[in-house]
Order: sequence, then C-alpha cells, then structure tokens
Amino acid sequence: MKALIVLMSLTLSGLSFAQGIAVVRLTNIGNAVNVEIPNTNLFAINCSGMVYMHSFQGVTDSQYYNSRILAGLTAARTLWLFRPNDTVQYSNHSIYCSQAK
Repeated sequence: MKALIVLMSLTLSGLSFAQGIAVVRLTNIGNAVNVEIPNTNLFAINCSGMVYMHSFQGVTDSQYYNSRILAGLTAARTLWLFRPNDTVQYSNHSIYCSQAK
C-alpha cells in the first residue's frame, strides 16, 4: 500500500488540479517555467493566478498568469526568472480556473 502511494505521488508530482476544471502543468527548464493548461471541457474557461519560482540561490520570484482557453485547446506560456545566472529549483502555483461567461 505504501508503495502505491509513493508511486502515485511521483506520477502526479508535475500536475496539479485547478479547482477540478483543468489540470495545470508546470515544467522547470533552466531559468524558466513552462505553464500548460489543457482545456478538455466542452466550454471555454478563464484561468488566472500566481506562479512562484524558487531558485537555487534562494530567491523566490512570482509572476501573474491570466488566460482564456477555448474548448479543446491548450494554453502554453513560458515565464522567465529574471536572474540570468540562476536556475529554477522548484515551482508552484495558485492558478484558479472557472467557466467563462
């Protein structure tokens, strides 16, 4: 049972759900974070919130994310850490998605 829990946590480590409407994927690449939100719903969604980038040098940078994603499409954006000689150690977000009106 413990092995199953560990396996599930490793599998879902790069994914997090934005209020059950969409899945937010954060991928750390050098001094940037790629944000991808696929919309698998039959309606458009609005997503907004903060992305927090924590660097190896101990600096935390945050950037605002906002997008409208039509049904069946994926939004992708690269957010850069404004420290050219530093890399992103880990990142997290507080992005909330809701049905567009």
